[in-house]
Amino acid sequence: MTWTSDEDPDEFVVTLSWVLGVAATSARTEVAGSVREATIPTAPVPAGATDLHISIFAYRDGVFTGAAQPDSRMRVRVDSDQHDLMLIP
Repeated sequence: MTWTSDEDPDEFVVTLSWVLGVAATSARTEVAGSVREATIPTAPVPAGATDLHISIFAYRDGVFTGAAQPDSRMRVRVDSDQHDLMLIP
């Protein structure tokens, strides 16, 4: 899959999620923030899975100003719209 972004975050995470019975699960692929495409393996999706969706998340490390613990970390996430999928055997 491919996408567009005006910014280069630290990384993108592409998540494929599905439901099997009453359990929801997902598989994720991480790529560098300069990349605009990823191959999402569908092998982990079991037969009979429903509600397949794909989402893209952009992550950037945040910066604290003012009083903060020296080992404090912040991770900022921006997500895309969720897109429905259908696997064709």
